[in-house]
Amino acid sequence: FESYAHALLHRLFGDRYARLVAPVGHVGKLADAIVSFGDSAVVFEMKAKMFPEEVRGATSQERLDKKLSETLVKGARQIDATIAALRTGGIAAGRFAGVRRVFPVILTLERMPLLPSMYRSIQGDITAENLLIGDHVAPWQAIQIDDLDAIEGPMNAGMDFLEVLEDKTGHEHALYEELVSFLHRAG
Repeated sequence: FESYAHALLHRLFGDRYARLVAPVGHVGKLADAIVSFGDSAVVFEMKAKMFPEEVRGATSQERLDKKLSETLVKGARQIDATIAALRTGGIAAGRFAGVRRVFPVILTLERMPLLPSMYRSIQGDITAENLLIGDHVAPWQAIQIDDLDAIEGPMNAGMDFLEVLEDKTGHEHALYEELVSFLHRAG
């Protein structure tokens, strides 16, 4: 999954994409990739964990909610650590020195059914850990790899991914919407 995701990000973003590797002496895990857009950046954390059948089949809503939160909060921790390293110059300071706004994206292998109440609950879990806080951090997004794959054609035709994220994260009702659904609805 991660090899494919890195190859896809490189195809989509070219030289703006960088695979992240923790600098020597860094404690904790960082996110997997970053894409630079001048004063903005998208930080990607990849989550390939497959949910157990009873979770995928939603036979246990409580277990589904718990697994979603565990997966997404773990991703938020890694993205938050990456944002901290960016702000202190711990990651390729020259290349990303001008980043003022970060868009956190948790890139998943499996589709994650985020209803508004689930998004708000997970956001509460993320906020409770003081993660992804501040005016410089856009609301987090969970994007399934198939959705990112599906927009390769439109991006090659000129669609601006950063504009899409800005628009999507700028509307509360769109925060939990799947990327492709949002793009179809937005026209």
